Amino acid sequence: CTSVADQAVLWGEDFAPGLDGCAGDCWGQPQCTVHCLQSLSLSGRCAQCYGAAVACSQTTCRPDCSWDAKSEACRKCTGARCFPDLSACAGATVPHASPGG
Repeated sequence: CTSVADQAVLWGEDFAPGLDGCAGDCWGQPQCTVHCLQSLSLSGRCAQCYGAAVACSQTTCRPDCSWDAKSEACRKCTGARCFPDLSACAGATVPHASPGG
Protein backbone atom coordinates (compact mmCIF):
# COMPACT_ATOMS: atom_id res chain seq x y z
CA CYS A 1 0.00 0.00 0.00
CA THR A 2 3.03 2.22 -0.27
CA SER A 3 2.66 3.21 -3.91
CA VAL A 4 1.51 6.68 -4.82
CA ALA A 5 -1.52 5.19 -6.57
CA ASP A 6 -2.58 3.12 -3.53
CA GLN A 7 -2.05 6.06 -1.18
CA ALA A 8 -4.24 8.25 -3.39
CA VAL A 9 -7.03 5.66 -3.26
CA LEU A 10 -6.66 4.99 0.47
CA TRP A 11 -6.80 8.64 1.47
CA GLY A 12 -9.45 9.62 -1.07
CA GLU A 13 -12.95 10.49 0.11
CA ASP A 14 -14.48 7.48 -1.64
CA PHE A 15 -12.36 4.81 0.06
CA ALA A 16 -14.12 4.52 3.44
CA PRO A 17 -17.59 4.12 1.93
CA GLY A 18 -16.13 1.82 -0.73
CA LEU A 19 -14.50 -0.37 1.91
CA ASP A 20 -17.73 -0.51 3.91
CA GLY A 21 -19.66 -1.42 0.77
CA CYS A 22 -17.20 -4.13 -0.26
CA ALA A 23 -17.12 -5.64 3.22
CA GLY A 24 -20.91 -5.68 3.45
CA ASP A 25 -21.56 -6.91 -0.09
CA CYS A 26 -19.03 -9.71 0.39
CA TRP A 27 -20.18 -10.70 3.89
CA GLY A 28 -16.56 -10.50 5.06
CA GLN A 29 -15.27 -13.09 2.61
CA PRO A 30 -11.64 -12.12 1.92
CA GLN A 31 -11.38 -13.03 -1.79
CA CYS A 32 -14.61 -11.28 -2.66
CA THR A 33 -13.48 -8.24 -0.68
CA VAL A 34 -10.12 -8.23 -2.49
CA HIS A 35 -11.78 -8.28 -5.91
CA CYS A 36 -14.22 -5.57 -4.88
CA LEU A 37 -11.41 -3.33 -3.57
CA GLN A 38 -9.45 -3.84 -6.75
CA SER A 39 -12.45 -2.43 -8.61
CA LEU A 40 -11.83 0.76 -6.57
CA SER A 41 -8.33 0.88 -8.14
CA LEU A 42 -6.47 -0.52 -5.12
CA SER A 43 -3.54 -2.78 -6.04
CA GLY A 44 -3.94 -6.51 -5.53
CA ARG A 45 -1.38 -6.65 -2.71
CA CYS A 46 -2.93 -3.76 -0.83
CA ALA A 47 -6.44 -5.12 -1.39
CA GLN A 48 -5.29 -8.42 0.11
CA CYS A 49 -4.23 -6.63 3.28
CA TYR A 50 -7.67 -5.07 3.62
CA GLY A 51 -9.38 -8.35 2.70
CA ALA A 52 -7.56 -10.04 5.58
CA ALA A 53 -8.54 -7.23 7.96
CA VAL A 54 -12.20 -7.52 6.95
CA ALA A 55 -12.06 -11.30 7.43
CA CYS A 56 -10.49 -10.77 10.86
CA SER A 57 -13.32 -8.47 11.87
CA GLN A 58 -15.84 -11.11 10.80
CA THR A 59 -14.14 -13.96 12.65
CA THR A 60 -12.21 -12.51 15.58
CA CYS A 61 -14.62 -9.69 16.37
CA ARG A 62 -17.90 -11.27 15.27
CA PRO A 63 -19.70 -10.81 18.62
CA ASP A 64 -18.86 -7.10 18.62
CA CYS A 65 -19.31 -6.40 14.91
CA SER A 66 -22.07 -8.65 13.59
CA TRP A 67 -24.93 -6.23 14.30
CA ASP A 68 -23.15 -2.91 13.92
CA ALA A 69 -19.74 -2.63 12.28
CA LYS A 70 -19.57 1.03 13.33
CA SER A 71 -20.26 0.40 17.02
CA GLU A 72 -17.73 1.40 19.65
CA ALA A 73 -17.28 -2.25 20.68
CA CYS A 74 -16.52 -3.27 17.09
CA ARG A 75 -14.08 -0.41 16.63
CA LYS A 76 -12.26 -1.31 19.83
CA CYS A 77 -12.02 -4.98 18.92
CA THR A 78 -10.85 -4.46 15.35
CA GLY A 79 -8.50 -1.69 16.43
CA ALA A 80 -6.82 -3.97 18.93
CA ARG A 81 -7.06 -7.33 17.16
CA CYS A 82 -7.21 -6.77 13.38
CA PHE A 83 -5.71 -3.43 12.41
CA PRO A 84 -2.18 -3.99 13.76
CA ASP A 85 -1.85 -6.78 11.19
CA LEU A 86 -3.33 -4.48 8.53
CA SER A 87 -0.70 -1.83 9.22
CA ALA A 88 2.08 -4.41 9.15
CA CYS A 89 0.80 -5.92 5.90
CA ALA A 90 0.30 -2.53 4.28
CA GLY A 91 3.81 -1.35 5.06
CA ALA A 92 2.53 2.18 5.43
CA THR A 93 0.21 4.31 7.49
CA VAL A 94 -3.25 3.46 6.25
CA PRO A 95 -6.74 4.68 7.11
CA HIS A 96 -8.83 2.63 9.52
CA ALA A 97 -5.69 1.25 11.13
CA SER A 98 -6.20 2.55 14.64
CA PRO A 99 -8.88 2.01 17.27
CA GLY A 100 -11.93 4.01 16.41
CA GLY A 101 -10.52 4.88 13.00
